[in-house]
Amino acid sequence: MGVLQNFVEQVAAAARESSQAEERSDQNQTVRLVKPLHKNSRLRLNRRTHYLQVALNRTLADAARIISTLPISDRIILEAGTPLIKSEGMQAVRAISNWGSAHFGRPVYVVADLKTMDRGATEVDLATDAGASGVVALGAAPIETLNQFVARCAERGVDSLLDMMNIEFPIEVLAQLKKRPDVVILHRGVDETAFNKEKPIPYAAI
Repeated sequence: MGVLQNFVEQVAAAARESSQAEERSDQNQTVRLVKPLHKNSRLRLNRRTHYLQVALNRTLADAARIISTLPISDRIILEAGTPLIKSEGMQAVRAISNWGSAHFGRPVYVVADLKTMDRGATEVDLATDAGASGVVALGAAPIETLNQFVARCAERGVDSLLDMMNIEFPIEVLAQLKKRPDVVILHRGVDETAFNKEKPIPYAAI
């Protein structure tokens, strides 16, 4: 437990150091990456391993700084966060994949937090082609979309992650699927945490 706590503290300290650093003059410069360095590396999560997921939500420059300060570990997952993807598109996934692989000296596991609500197969293709090893859809999406999403993830060899944010009974959603996702995320959103801290995360349902 002490080793895991020290590991978490190292990553937290690195993130704090990065957020407090002065913005570089190239913060708004477009990063031009044509394709991921490790496309089709097909990294998958190990259910017996505990991971620390580092969410990169702000800017590409901020993401680059945070990645450069992370300790070298195969238990770190890099997340291309929803705000960053909305700002930069799939380029954010490519950049994080490339920078992470260069920093760790090997292909790195990148989650593309697309929060897919429609066009499940199409969005999986976009994220996978950009270098993602895992893709996120929302449990609130239509069942038809989720079935397409999970099936395409399996076809492309990437992990399907289903985010149950604002879903009161996650098992009811899972029971309707043709195939269960690789990962179920029990998630309370940033706004919920800020303005409704009493709202429970539905751990008991699982």
